[in-house]
This record gives sequence, structure tokens and C-alpha cells, in this order.
Amino acid sequence: MKEQIEFIKQTWNKIVFTVNWEDKCDSFIICELEDIYTELDNSLANLNMILGSRFVAPLRVEAEQQKNYIMTLSDMIDQWVICQKNWRYLENIFKANDIKQALPHATAAFVGVDKFFKNLMQRTQKNSKCINIVR
Repeated sequence: MKEQIEFIKQTWNKIVFTVNWEDKCDSFIICELEDIYTELDNSLANLNMILGSRFVAPLRVEAEQQKNYIMTLSDMIDQWVICQKNWRYLENIFKANDIKQALPHATAAFVGVDKFFKNLMQRTQKNSKCINIVR
């Protein structure tokens, strides 16, 4: 079981998020998450199996900690995808000149969000190969 936990840790230390440039929105976008979701499912299944074992007592704290990391990571990725989806939707709306003229205050607010999101994705792209996900 200790080896399985270590294998899960090592697997997540090697995971790299794919961030590609998207010309339509002039920004980097996180994509290709299928393998990451598959690995999340596998890791959670393995950790639940370990936690369900009657021999887990000496490793329970470590296994629960890893499960919490994986659950937090899963929630973070889900929120990131929702945020990116919403940003792309709004970015498309606020590109239109008639919207800019009709909603100047909302447009100004979105410009700030737009700059923040693009800066965040730029930093993500630069650091995507050196993110250490799981401790």
C-alpha cells in the first residue's frame, strides 16, 4: 500500500497541464484534460481501495492526506474549466462594438477581468512544466 501511495504521488508530480494558444481569443487556454480526469479517477479509486483495507492503519493519515490533495485538485480543475468557459463566453460578447457602447461600465469591468485572466494563463503557460501538483 505504501508503494501504491508513492506511485500516486510520483504520477501527479509528472502531470503537466497542456496550455495552447488560441487565436480566436488571443490567449492561452488550458486543454486536453481527458488524461488528467482519467488519472484523477484512477488515483481516487486506488486511494479508496487503500483506505478500505483492514491493513491501512499505519498509512491512514498519509492516504487520507493524498485523497484530500486529489479531491482538492479535482475541484480546482473543475472550477478552472468553468471559469475559462465563462470567460470565453463573455469575451465573445464584449468584443462587439454595440455591446461596448451600450454597456460601457460592464465593458470596463470585463476589460479588467480579461487582463487578469490572460495574465494568469500566460503565467500558467510559462510554468506548466514545473508545477508540482501533489506534495
